[in-house]
Amino acid sequence: MRKKQETKSSWDRRARCSPSGLARYDKEPLLNLEPCLAPRDRPRQQSLHASLLVVTLNPEQCHPSSRKRREAILFPKASCQNLCHRHQLFINFQDLGWHKWIIAPKGFMANYCHGDCPFSLTTSLNSSNYAFLQALMHAVDPEIPQAVCIPTKLSPISMLYQDNDDNVILRHYEDMVVDECGCG
Repeated sequence: MRKKQETKSSWDRRARCSPSGLARYDKEPLLNLEPCLAPRDRPRQQSLHASLLVVTLNPEQCHPSSRKRREAILFPKASCQNLCHRHQLFINFQDLGWHKWIIAPKGFMANYCHGDCPFSLTTSLNSSNYAFLQALMHAVDPEIPQAVCIPTKLSPISMLYQDNDDNVILRHYEDMVVDECGCG
């Protein structure tokens, strides 16, 4: 009978906080965050599922004597209302002047995506890996555009309409309703 291998997480907790707020170990500044997953001889495919920890340090902030007054958040503040999410949008065919040839429906809830995609939250906003990297690169180089709020899941609608020859047609249109949004 084989013994089942356990995988567990642990952190090196030797670092202590000094009065300056920097972690210190043996009188040297230290930032030592190493998630340890056991067993260490796991196959390469399993290592692709390991967590990612991104720590960004500004060297000017690491010296207590040259510390400048600053805000607590390094990235632009984004309230929950400003974060990327789906907004309701009803398309009324009469408003577009299409009610003369579209028989049904009279309109539909199309929705749209809008909001901020701040670097610190891209992983929690239904974002792609590409969007995460783009947001990270934007934090390093502001000339690189930020990730933007886009539809990530769309659904179809069916429409009954009259064509130019007065034929009644039922057509299924893909990707017409925004169901979910994310950063991309």
